[in-house]
Amino acid sequence: MSFWVGCQKAPAVTTFRLGRAFTRLSTALMLDSATPAALKVRVVLRGDGVVLERRVVTSRTATAMLVRVTGVRTLALEATAIAGRCGTAPVGYGIAYEPTLQSGA
Repeated sequence: MSFWVGCQKAPAVTTFRLGRAFTRLSTALMLDSATPAALKVRVVLRGDGVVLERRVVTSRTATAMLVRVTGVRTLALEATAIAGRCGTAPVGYGIAYEPTLQSGA
């Protein structure tokens, strides 16, 4: 799944309705190969407005995430460029690789 990166000091936000039906989210965050090399992106996951996880991703790094989402109605993925310069792209720079939601205990 790709996601947009906010390049004007404000985050691009992608929201997901979970409806309290899940307990965990697992994924790996990375940047697309078309991303400018110097771009550094802060990704924040919020569950119902509360920060659940925060990571920094660059074109040279990928980071695995396993996040508890028990009781969360709405999950927001916020991505903001914090270093480097954005260019133009037909898709979002961010990639959440194989995001998986688990339900139950």
